[in-house]
Amino acid sequence: MRRIALSVAAAIAFVAILALLFGRRGAAVGAAVAFLGVAWRHDNQAGVCLPFAVLLLLVVGVMVLLMVMLLIVAPR
Repeated sequence: MRRIALSVAAAIAFVAILALLFGRRGAAVGAAVAFLGVAWRHDNQAGVCLPFAVLLLLVVGVMVLLMVMLLIVAPR
């Protein structure tokens, strides 16, 4: 339990530092990197947490990219 709490605290600090340095974009990149870092550090014996985390980020990234492209192309 202590190891997870330490990992989450480090991830929050990492995201906060990047948010202070780079604003919203830094916070978004920091959250993605911190999410992958916590998934990698606490991977289970089968080693499936990190690949699932990567797939989740890819799915969310593709959805965001499609929404941005729709906003660019669609008339208002």
